Amino acid sequence: MDNTYEIYQVKSGKDYRNFRFESIDSLEHFGLKVDYSNYDFVYKGSLDEMTLEDIFRKFNHEHPEDYKGRSLSVSDVVVLNKDGKTTANFVDSFGFKEVNEFILQRNQESHKEFSVLKALKDNKSKVESSDKKKNDIKQDIGER
Repeated sequence: MDNTYEIYQVKSGKDYRNFRFESIDSLEHFGLKVDYSNYDFVYKGSLDEMTLEDIFRKFNHEHPEDYKGRSLSVSDVVVLNKDGKTTANFVDSFGFKEVNEFILQRNQESHKEFSVLKALKDNKSKVESSDKKKNDIKQDIGER
C-alpha cells in the first residue's frame, strides 16, 4: 500500500481571491467554506515517514524540482493517504485543521468525471456500431 500526500491550492484568478490565504475562521466569518471546486491539484509525493509539519517545511524551504506550485501557505489543503486512511488537512494560521468534507467532494467530482468519460465512451461505441450497421446495409443493397 502506497502512503502518499497530495497538495491542493486555491485556483488562480479574481473569482478565488476571497479564499486564497484565508484562515478557517476568516472563511467562516464571511460565510465561506473550504470547497474542493475552488482548488487545483498541484502535487503528489511519497509520504514515507513525513508529518504534516515536515511537508509544510519542505514546500516552503526546499521545493522538489518537479514542484510547480507556490510555497505551502494558509488556505492550502494537504491530503494524506496513509495505511488505507485518507484525511484532508487545511493549512490554517496556526497548524492544520481536518476538513474531511474535502475528500467527499473530491470523490464525488471524480465519480462525475468517470461517469462522463464512461458515457462518452459508451456513446462512441454506439455511434461506431451504428456506422458499421449502416455500412453493412449499404453493402447488402449494393450486392443485390
